Amino acid sequence: MRKRNFVEVPESVAVASSSPELRTMYVAYASGAVAFVESNEETISLPDGTKEITRQEYEARLAELKAANAKHVAALRADDERRTREDYEALSAAGVQEATARRLSGYTGEL
Repeated sequence: MRKRNFVEVPESVAVASSSPELRTMYVAYASGAVAFVESNEETISLPDGTKEITRQEYEARLAELKAANAKHVAALRADDERRTREDYEALSAAGVQEATARRLSGYTGEL
């Protein structure tokens, strides 16, 4: 007798694989987004509006998307910094004390 998952199994009993092999398919959407689908089924159905791509194509496109996202986030942060500084400067010019102008504007940068 051998033990499999803490269950006594007679030697004469064949033990099936605990899980079929997991397969991965990489896909691209018409919008430019990419994804991967994992399945242990014989065939993997493509999601609607997608086409199969290679892992290398997936990784390249994912890197492009991450870079574009990082650039977008940086632009948003720069715009927030500019806007809060302008608000702070306007409040200061109106005679509002520095601590209050910072709190009202949200500006935390250097002067």
